[in-house]
Amino acid sequence: SALALIGALFLIFIQLYFVKLKNTSLYIQDLILVIFSIPLGFALEMFFIQTRLVQYVNSNHIIPPIWVLCLYPLFSLLLNHSLKIIKHSYIASFVFGFIGAPLSYIAGVSLGGVIFLHSLLYTYMIIGFSWGLFLCLFTKIMNIIDKATRETLAES
Repeated sequence: SALALIGALFLIFIQLYFVKLKNTSLYIQDLILVIFSIPLGFALEMFFIQTRLVQYVNSNHIIPPIWVLCLYPLFSLLLNHSLKIIKHSYIASFVFGFIGAPLSYIAGVSLGGVIFLHSLLYTYMIIGFSWGLFLCLFTKIMNIIDKATRETLAES
């Protein structure tokens, strides 16, 4: 857990450092997305745990383990860069979340970090739908932040 936190913080700081050198607007956007991702990711994972959809191995089964929460800010850094295509389409956001996220959880099962407490199809559908909506929300937040930072920097 401590190692995951240290590793995630290192990667986040490195990414933010290099983005700041190239583009101040993008740096501010990334920083805000990282900050938003933690409580939103915590809420989503709490939903999965409290509805007994998933169970994390070697955890207290009440709150998500630190290593899972570390994935959310790391993922948020992809949104303005390699996944920026979803920024312009809520449909693309939903589809990406619906297809991609359950595959990540399935990988977690195969690696022994998470257990599905229901059938694969049921779990896939709930995680997919939840993550589809989650990415639509994140796309909305990302677009609001993008507009605000561009307007603020334009005024400067």
